[in-house]
Amino acid sequence: MAELAATAPSSSAEVDCRVSVTFDPALATPRPPDLAAGVAEVTRWLPGLESHLAMAGVAVRGRATAAWLTGRLRVAYDPASRSDLTDYDEQADELLRWSEAGPVSFQESWDHWQHDSGLSVSWAMVEAPRQSVMDRVLVPLLAAGPFARRMTLLYEPLSAGAAADEVEREITNTQVRRMWAHKTKRDETQRDRDDLSRAVQSAREEAEGAGVGRFTLYVTTTVFDAEQMPAATADVEQRAGQAKVRLRRLRGAQITGFAASLGLGINPAELARRPRK
Repeated sequence: MAELAATAPSSSAEVDCRVSVTFDPALATPRPPDLAAGVAEVTRWLPGLESHLAMAGVAVRGRATAAWLTGRLRVAYDPASRSDLTDYDEQADELLRWSEAGPVSFQESWDHWQHDSGLSVSWAMVEAPRQSVMDRVLVPLLAAGPFARRMTLLYEPLSAGAAADEVEREITNTQVRRMWAHKTKRDETQRDRDDLSRAVQSAREEAEGAGVGRFTLYVTTTVFDAEQMPAATADVEQRAGQAKVRLRRLRGAQITGFAASLGLGINPAELARRPRK
């Protein structure tokens, strides 16, 4: 297969999957006194997390090294270097320096971001599929296509106390919408009834011990030429429609969307909650 991809690169596809887990030592109990203690605590948790990934059907090849991360970041910012950096061997690790992982030059526009040898457009999910979600719902977004595409699914688990408050808030919100519809003499839609049914089901499952979390999705497509951008954006939006996912183009926030879609634990929602200094 490697020889076939080398002889016919234009007709071959490269698919890469990674899992990033982000820890906040400040939320640990007891709280680590310093960074070294926090790193030691996280190191003790990692073997258990890796075993759970294997149970989910993911073949874990090993933890990413600094050189591996540097190469993937460099390719994201400079896609023209993909052929030089994706097939490096262990002897070339010393050539990949963390200081060279970022872009050499970039310029943000209102609806796209230009960086080194690429131009990227990013989207964020505004609404998940309202129908029953099957295991293949994201296949259209994940399948190979004519343009480079990167999709990142961010999941933030909630604590037990926050989970109970969240499901109760969902029920309250749906009930308020029903009361407002009745007061304004507006007919209740099937979507309103489905929202209430799902909220009640989530509360019931949470009471039985199920976990609750927030999730969102970011998509970025990258091209080499501005003339390819209309076709690339249309391709992503068409795939999102097939997956029943509503995406919104991040106009005015392309850098943020690009960083979030790197899949390295950058969560814009979490950063927005941090106090500004």
